[in-house]
Amino acid sequence: MGRMLAVNIGDSFITYGLCEEDGSFVEGSRQAVPSHSDGSAYDLINALGQVLEPFQGQVVRVGVSVSCPFDYAHGVFHMTRKFSAMNGQSMSPIFLGLGMRPTYLNDSTAFLLGETFYGVARQHPSCSGLMLGTSLGYAISYKGKILVDDQDEPAIQLEKKPYHDGLVDDYVSRKAIRREYHQLSGFPDLVDVDEINRRAVQGDFWARRVFNDVGTRIATVLRTNIPRRLYGNVLVLGGKIAYASRFLAPPISNLLGIEVVQAQHVDDAILRGIGAYLTHDREELVWTVEGRQE
Repeated sequence: MGRMLAVNIGDSFITYGLCEEDGSFVEGSRQAVPSHSDGSAYDLINALGQVLEPFQGQVVRVGVSVSCPFDYAHGVFHMTRKFSAMNGQSMSPIFLGLGMRPTYLNDSTAFLLGETFYGVARQHPSCSGLMLGTSLGYAISYKGKILVDDQDEPAIQLEKKPYHDGLVDDYVSRKAIRREYHQLSGFPDLVDVDEINRRAVQGDFWARRVFNDVGTRIATVLRTNIPRRLYGNVLVLGGKIAYASRFLAPPISNLLGIEVVQAQHVDDAILRGIGAYLTHDREELVWTVEGRQE
C-alpha cells in the first residue's frame, strides 16, 4: 500500500505530512502552506497543487480533513463564511487528476481521533475535544468512537449556537480573543493569540483576564448545549489556543467539574487522526447517531 498523505485544509494554512502503512505519522514530515480561506478558488487550488505535486507518483491514498459544512462523501464545499469561492465545488478532481484517491473527514473528528490513538485521550475513551482557531471545532468520543451525524459531521456543532447577541463563534474564537484583548488592554495593535499567551505567561493582567473570560464562555456553552452524560469527564484542548491551557483550564474545570488537558500533539493531532482513519474500518472509529444531537 505504501505511505499515505494526510492533508488538513485549515482556515489559514494547509498542513500536511506522511503516514506509514499502519497509519502512524512520520515524525518530522509536517509542513504547511497558506490556504487563504478568504481568497479565490484559484488560490486554494494553487495551494493544493503546491502540496500535492511533489507526491505525484509516490502517494496514492490521501486523507483530507476540512471543517463543515462539507460533503464528505464527494469532497464538495458548502461554506459561505470561509472558502466561499469554493462553495458548491468539489476538490476530488484535483486529487484524481494527480492519480490520488481522496478520503474526506471532519477536522474535529480527525483531531479527537489523533488524540484517541496517539495522545492524551488514549486514557479517556469517553471524552470530548475542542479546537479553537478561526472558529470553534468540537467532537465527542464515546467508548473510543467519535459521535457523528448521518452526514459525517460532528453530532453536536457548537459554533453556530446562539450566544448573547450573536453566535458562539462571535465570542469563542481567535477573532474574539484578539478583539477583547485589544479593547481591555488599550494596546494599539491587534496582536495574535500566541502573543497574548506569551504576555499572559509573563504576568500580563489583561491577557490572563481574556483567557479566563474565554474559558468561562466555553464552560457556559458546553453546559447550556450538551447533556452532561455526553461530554465525559475530560476535555482535550487543541489548536494553537491549547498552548494557553494553563489559563483556560481553571474556569472550565471549576464550572463543569471536569478535567481539562492540553492535547499531546497540538500541531499534528489532526494529521495523526487522518492516518488512523485511513487504516481502520470506519465502524471502529465513529458512531453515527440519529440526526444531529441538539
